[in-house]
Amino acid sequence: MSAKVIKVNRQKLREVLENTLGSTPITFVARTVVRMRKTGNPYMGATKVARVNGFINWSYERSVNRQRGREGVEEEFKALVRKWGERQRDNKNRLLPFVLHKDKTYVEVKVQKSLGYEYEFEGKPVAKDEINKFLPKRKEGARQEVERAVVLRDYALDSIQSVTVDGNTYEVE
Repeated sequence: MSAKVIKVNRQKLREVLENTLGSTPITFVARTVVRMRKTGNPYMGATKVARVNGFINWSYERSVNRQRGREGVEEEFKALVRKWGERQRDNKNRLLPFVLHKDKTYVEVKVQKSLGYEYEFEGKPVAKDEINKFLPKRKEGARQEVERAVVLRDYALDSIQSVTVDGNTYEVE
């Protein structure tokens, strides 16, 4: 059975995500500006279009502790306070998928799997090998002390082009 496609504006997408309670799987497409090294980089301003599968309304600390348990790490993990932004809750103190930072809304996602991505520069595709030369190196989950890191990503709500949740696909017009 395929998902029903519903055209929405950005505010309606926010409402859909806000009304999705509890840890919930989602698949989404986001277009983001790539953070890259500047020196000698002819692709500054390139964008990445990524299709990602993950969870919203989840607890980073609980997820890391579950992963540690699966891997036999007994010591309890304590998450640090966010370096930026404030995770939002509703009026009943339930987690929402949103992080507010400098008047901008982000969606906090536990990334389960990348379903593919491509890079574009000035409206044209660019080979991953060309862009990868300028990407900073990342060490996922160094503090977690696990083999399989729990990956947290924040996507600007404005960068999300579509979301599939609860059997429906919401495409931003």
